[in-house]
Order: sequence, then C-alpha cells, then structure tokens
Amino acid sequence: MKNSKKTDQILKELNRQGCTIKEKKNNVLIIPPDPEADAYTLHRNDRHIGALIDYCLKRYNHFLNFQKLKKYHKRFGSGPKN
Repeated sequence: MKNSKKTDQILKELNRQGCTIKEKKNNVLIIPPDPEADAYTLHRNDRHIGALIDYCLKRYNHFLNFQKLKKYHKRFGSGPKN
C-alpha cells in the first residue's frame, strides 16, 4: 500500500527540515538531525497519520518549524503539548 497524500507531504517537509527519510520494504524510517532524538518508524500500510503527528509534536519540537508543517495538517498549528 502507499502512504496517503498528506503523509507524503509531511515526509517531504520533514526531509526539507533536516530529517533523513529512509524507505525499506513496507517501512519508512525517519531519522532526526538531532542525535539525542529517537528515530521513528512509519509503516507504509498505516494510512492514519495521527501517530506521526503526535510523535513529531512531542519528540521533535525543539528543531522542527511547525508553521511550515501546519499547511499540511491543522494539528501542527496547535504546537507541542507537554
């Protein structure tokens, strides 16, 4: 299965902001530019992007520009929640 259009747009923006995106079989590995932050694995057949957004808001809030991500999904507009 393919990712949804919104997921692909978010992955492209994460790549522009310095994250490394590696695809292998049915998984997409998101490696942040910060060595302290954990990598995230997104399964290709998981079309629900809520988990990816929640992870980014919680773990990647210190280096991502959420204003640029906001145009791809409205939940990025609320900013990180602690």
